[in-house]
Amino acid sequence: MATVNDLRKVRRHMEADIDGKTYVIPMSCFMARPLDVNQEVDLDDYVAFLVREEFKPAMQYAVRLLAARGYAAEELRKALTRVGYQPEAARNVVNSLTDMGFLNDSLYAETFVQRHIQAGHGVRKIERDLKEKGIDRDTFLRALESCGKETLSDRAYQLALSSLSRPRSGEPRQKADQRVISMLIRRGFEYEEARDAVRRAREETVQEEEVKDRDAELEHAKALVASALQRSHDGEDSRKLARRILGMLARRGIDYETAQSAISAVLHQDQDP
Repeated sequence: MATVNDLRKVRRHMEADIDGKTYVIPMSCFMARPLDVNQEVDLDDYVAFLVREEFKPAMQYAVRLLAARGYAAEELRKALTRVGYQPEAARNVVNSLTDMGFLNDSLYAETFVQRHIQAGHGVRKIERDLKEKGIDRDTFLRALESCGKETLSDRAYQLALSSLSRPRSGEPRQKADQRVISMLIRRGFEYEEARDAVRRAREETVQEEEVKDRDAELEHAKALVASALQRSHDGEDSRKLARRILGMLARRGIDYETAQSAISAVLHQDQDP
């Protein structure tokens, strides 16, 4: 037999100190089988009574939680025990919901992984967060495989590209790359993933910069060509004029291909009605 050391009402339930351990007793259960301080009680029998009586209200509470968002099975069990339901009652509710298909750790893990990849989180963070929710490593790895490793790599690349496309004034390239790698690691990506993402993003930004430079050089060359044509003499041989303009552009460091494109573009523009 166990002894009831203390009783106190807390909101809509009673808390009983029985042999130094606190038991949360729903008010309906306490009214059905009340306790008194210093009362001797068959603890196993009383806990079994609580487990039976708590199943329905615990189930109702669990359904309300699931209506708000998804839960992993272990996460839901902890939520039920945290508000005071007996551990066995919580397990019974979770088992029933699992059997009915309302709890599915594999599906929950897949959804969680997809959502957090889109949020820009890496494998280490996602696995850590799922572990806290009671999802084992094998379930996590299956969920990760279903999403595809490429998806994770692409997300890291997108984050790196976005960060590198907004350079900080005066920041050296090496320091910028390290800053982005550190950002990705904080998000839970492995170092190799972060490094590869920055390398891919850096190649993309370099290509974009090269395109911009080529476009700017072409516009500059077109302006020089237009100016040279305005200063040309009437009746000047067209081939001689073209060679003279090509030479002028070459002296200014403009490559032959760009020079030809500039001359062609300006001539076509002059010929347009």
